Formats: sequence, C-alpha cells, structure tokens
Amino acid sequence: MRLPCAHTCATPLTATDLQLMSRFKASLDGSPRPNNRFMKHWIPYSIQDPLVLHVILCSTASFLNETGRVPKVMLLIHRTNAMRMINEHISDPRRCTDDSAMLAVAQSILTSWYWGSTAELRTHMVGFKRMIEMRGGMQSLGMEGYTSKISLM
Repeated sequence: MRLPCAHTCATPLTATDLQLMSRFKASLDGSPRPNNRFMKHWIPYSIQDPLVLHVILCSTASFLNETGRVPKVMLLIHRTNAMRMINEHISDPRRCTDDSAMLAVAQSILTSWYWGSTAELRTHMVGFKRMIEMRGGMQSLGMEGYTSKISLM
C-alpha cells in the first residue's frame, strides 16, 4: 500500500484553513477589520513560515478527518510531520522561543484542545508556559502583542 504524500493535500488544506478555520480567529481582538492583528500577522506568517504552516495543516486535517473528508492516514502523516518539525525547532537553543516556535505550539494547543488527548494538551501547555517564561514573560512576546493575545486564549 502506498501512502499519500503529505504535500499532496497542502494547498487544499491551506485553503480550507483560510476559508473555514480562520473565521473563528479573525476577530480575536474584537476588530473584524482587514487590518486587525490576525489579518496583519497570523495570515501572512502562517502561509510563509514552514513550521507554522505544517502545524496549521495538521489542525485542518484534524477537522477534516472528523468531518469524514480526510482519511485517518493523511491526518497521521500531517500530525507526525508537524510534531517532528516542532521538536526539531524547539531543540535548537537559538530558535526554541522564536515567533515560529511560539505560534506553532500555541496552534498545537488549540488542536489538542479540540482533537487531542488531555495528556497531549497538558504537555503542550506546560511547554508553552515554559517558553513564555524563557522569552521573558507575556510582555516580551512578538508581533505587536498578537502572540500574547494567542497565549491568553
């Protein structure tokens, strides 16, 4: 049996995230305008940063698997790739608390909240709390405060 390549679904999953999943985050700051922090920071970053993009693909695949539109094997491929990429990224002392790492783990928390186990959720939350401490607290998070807004969710 040949497994489907994770990159095969990248474009449809990204489109699904932008069209469907993003609606729920678009007004985090109470500002549905196109220039809100979500539109200004998250959308461009999530498309351009490979780590964050793969974590979003995993989140979207989780949703689509639950609705029966993506097979379990595809979800597992995306999940494995996302976790491998996060682990590689946070194992590098120079990158372990950069914006990519912070946003990837924050998105992983949301994914775990909806589609993961309690143990997985706790692990991500403990790690994220430690990352915030290492970065110097909430006031030291980047993207004009967007990362701290995500952290408070």
